[in-house]
Amino acid sequence: MIRGITPGDGYEAPLKTAGPLRGESEEKGAPEPADSAEITIPTGKSVTAQDMRKASIDYYHLHKKRKEAPGSYSKARAKAPGTTNKSGSSAPKTITLFGAESSVTDIISPMENSAIDIKQFDRKLETELGTLAKAQNTWDLQGLDGEIPSLSKLQDSFEKIKMDKSVPWEYIIDGCYARAHVTCEKLLNEGLNCGKMYVMIGDTPGDPWSPFPEYRLKSENKFMKAEWWYHVAPLVFAKDDKTGQVEGYILDLAVNNKNPIKASEWINSCWSRDFPIQFDTTHADIYEPPEQSPEGNTQQFSRKRFDQYLPEARGTDKEYSRVLAKIKKDYYAHHPDEKPEDKKRV
Repeated sequence: MIRGITPGDGYEAPLKTAGPLRGESEEKGAPEPADSAEITIPTGKSVTAQDMRKASIDYYHLHKKRKEAPGSYSKARAKAPGTTNKSGSSAPKTITLFGAESSVTDIISPMENSAIDIKQFDRKLETELGTLAKAQNTWDLQGLDGEIPSLSKLQDSFEKIKMDKSVPWEYIIDGCYARAHVTCEKLLNEGLNCGKMYVMIGDTPGDPWSPFPEYRLKSENKFMKAEWWYHVAPLVFAKDDKTGQVEGYILDLAVNNKNPIKASEWINSCWSRDFPIQFDTTHADIYEPPEQSPEGNTQQFSRKRFDQYLPEARGTDKEYSRVLAKIKKDYYAHHPDEKPEDKKRV
């Protein structure tokens, strides 16, 4: 087997034109997400919302065409529950991030509503990444409940996540949305603050209907190479054990399986810095790349909305785990010297 495969090598789940995708039907009795209805794109083919979520560059044309599709799921999503706080109550205490005023005393107690200054976080990230990187929307994350852990405690959570073998972190061609979602579930259940970070290629020059842009996000491991039009991973705000300074950390074992990393390092791991990108810092219940909103986004986190995507996410992980197992079997058949010792024993 040639070292490394690409999306076109037949190891990706095929595009379906109707019905559930990637084994959702195996989750018997699981509710369908509100936006799972089929739509029709200008090509005349019928595709599901699940098709549109695919991160592989091979599915970029669906993302572009859905903006012109009548009755697309993006309109249904706009009606989803989740609004700004209209109670008139005063805002919770704001943590000063990244600046000289940050101190251990600024850290909010566990499970208290934390008004994290996302505008400040996004501005800092734009500065670190350079002029080609822009925050697409500003999200109202005042509802980002949960403990802001120390970095050492976040590392402990990371190690627990690493132990879950049901998540196919090495299958990088697609499925980041599913891996991120099931990981966010673990973090939320631990009582930690948790959101997501999306990074997307910027608008393509020339014909907007071109199925493939000239540039894309890239990653690879010894089993495969991947090209994406977007990527997503969980984001947790944690404080440095020594200084108490609060930073946003990404937990993405597909990129770094040793420790959580800062957002700028995560983005730079798949971006060549020679084309425009956009990023979004969102709540954990956002299951697809956000579209641009001039007014920003005031939608609040909903655990009910988060939970409705779990059956699909788990089904995706299950199917891609099977695909990954086949890829690994083929790979080690041609590279037996690289097979882990625990796999060599009968």
